[in-house]
Amino acid sequence: MKIKEVEAKIVSVPLDVPKFISTRLIKSREYLIVKITTDQDIVGWGLTFSSFEGKAILEERLKPLILNEDPFFVEKIWEKMFNGNVRWGRRGIYLRAISVIDIALWDIMAKACRQPLFKILGGYRKKIPVYASGGYYKLEGKENEIEVITKEMKGYVERGFTAAKMKVGGVDFEIDLKRVQAAREVLGNGRKLFLDLNNAWKIYQVSQKNLNRLADIGVDWIEEPFVPDAIEESKKLKNITKIPIATGEILSTRWDFKQLLESNAADIWMPDVTVVGGITEWRKVITIANAWSIPVSPHAFHEIHVQLAASCPDSDSFILEYFDTTSDILNYGKLLKKPLKAKDGFLYVPEEPGIGIDFNEDLIAKYEIKNV
Repeated sequence: MKIKEVEAKIVSVPLDVPKFISTRLIKSREYLIVKITTDQDIVGWGLTFSSFEGKAILEERLKPLILNEDPFFVEKIWEKMFNGNVRWGRRGIYLRAISVIDIALWDIMAKACRQPLFKILGGYRKKIPVYASGGYYKLEGKENEIEVITKEMKGYVERGFTAAKMKVGGVDFEIDLKRVQAAREVLGNGRKLFLDLNNAWKIYQVSQKNLNRLADIGVDWIEEPFVPDAIEESKKLKNITKIPIATGEILSTRWDFKQLLESNAADIWMPDVTVVGGITEWRKVITIANAWSIPVSPHAFHEIHVQLAASCPDSDSFILEYFDTTSDILNYGKLLKKPLKAKDGFLYVPEEPGIGIDFNEDLIAKYEIKNV
């Protein structure tokens, strides 16, 4: 079997309701989608957040390296893509382009074997616990934020979630504290509450008093408090709070996570398969985490991560991030033929061959944007 064709497109899917986080306003989501076809007409799909730069890298730098290769040789292809471009980009958008290709190759392999991906990786379980990810700020501003978060958390409880995540860091701490308190009251003591800062803090802004107030409410992790490269700051924070620190969604390759390990800067790792270097590299990161008994909670893209988590022992991937991708802020599900939905706080692993991210090409065409 050989790789015959590689097609890449950028789509922009608008949000139903614009929202903002601590660092930016979000009105739409832009995805790089790749379709790889073999000489046996087996199609593999991959996706990631990206831009036209990512599409150009894929088409100009990576596509020539992989055409006519055997898609089962993922390790060889990965090294060829990475080492062949090491002078230009070892992280960031280059790794997203590598990731999207690698994901599509694993999709091809699973379909060729007529098995769901988790089985060819080595199946371990068929359902995975998930947490509801949300708690975004309203576009209109700060008014009624308590009612908004209360209503949202009640909805998660009614749908059977045992954990939820909310955004903080985008307004004054006292307002955020009231939002967190309201969320905890709705969730009660039997459910987990995670906070996501989206890199909003500076270490000098963090006070022991405020950390203690959050701990007293009952926060189960603080996610991405600082920019990804501020590892020393993360280490300092980890040393002054009993709240676990979670990070890693913007880190790429096993070497970034090796640095995180050596610095002892996080309690929970959050590798994103669409960022880290694809499935081939994600598995290497998980091996490191497993060797050091570090809990893993993959970031977003649950259609892919459910397959990966289902191939890992329970200690490796303990909970997945979940969005309703047909209507929420992570909205690529609007392009899928069969989006995966959570039920009573779990995702059940699809049994169809492949990863389960088969796209509707008519919808891709509808939302595609072209570089002009």
